[in-house]
Amino acid sequence: MSNDNKEFYDLLQSIVDEQTFVLNLSPRLPEEIPPVTCRQLSTSQLKKLIETVVDSPVTQNSFNSTASTVFKSSIVNPPSVQLNVIDRLLFIIETRIHSLSSSMTVTEEDKTIIIDFEVVRNKLTQRLKDNAGLLVPSSATEGKISINFGVTLIDTETKLNEELYKNVNPNVQDIGELRKLIGEAFVHEIAKAIQSITIEDKTLDLSTVTFKSRIKTVESLPASLIQNVIEYIEKYKSIIEECLTVEGHTITIDCSLFSLR
Repeated sequence: MSNDNKEFYDLLQSIVDEQTFVLNLSPRLPEEIPPVTCRQLSTSQLKKLIETVVDSPVTQNSFNSTASTVFKSSIVNPPSVQLNVIDRLLFIIETRIHSLSSSMTVTEEDKTIIIDFEVVRNKLTQRLKDNAGLLVPSSATEGKISINFGVTLIDTETKLNEELYKNVNPNVQDIGELRKLIGEAFVHEIAKAIQSITIEDKTLDLSTVTFKSRIKTVESLPASLIQNVIEYIEKYKSIIEECLTVEGHTITIDCSLFSLR
């Protein structure tokens, strides 16, 4: 590369780095988390997101992994808290608004629906703020066993994807294998939310073990204890689903959000 070209590309990169937007993270009670500044999506990142076509009825781990990587690399001022999957959702919607367009048209059953992502963003942000108590990490006890759980952290999900989903065939056709994967996905969702387990005076921080060990440990817990985690997840996910539903159409958070429509 000639010096002239290098100077041009360096100048281009410096200008690109200046193109940013402000992202409000999900609420964390009792403290108020300041917003972070994110760089706008690059064409290279856009390409990577579009390449994560999701054909699997079980998981969209490829898109989630790519979106997490893009999210982390886009942040200019890293927050003082660990990022979670709701933060990533807010980033995906915000980066769609700033890097492509704030609206998208979908056709469903001969009905044309115009999705305004700014309206969706505002509604989601407000509903999360109004229900911030649902996002606070919680705990439950059954006999001598106690568990702590919360919204899934991006680092936890990344660990799962790297250890277990990396070589999963997204186009499984065998019914038996499909049922197995659906069952595993259910357990994985619970395991991602549980942060630690305490038995009497001994506590196991699940972030310190492999995800296989995490799953094995979680599967040994009483189902009645796990029900607390399921209810916790369902409560905040119901709010998210409500906000992502526009005129009866539920917005799918995958690579289709970044297609040119």
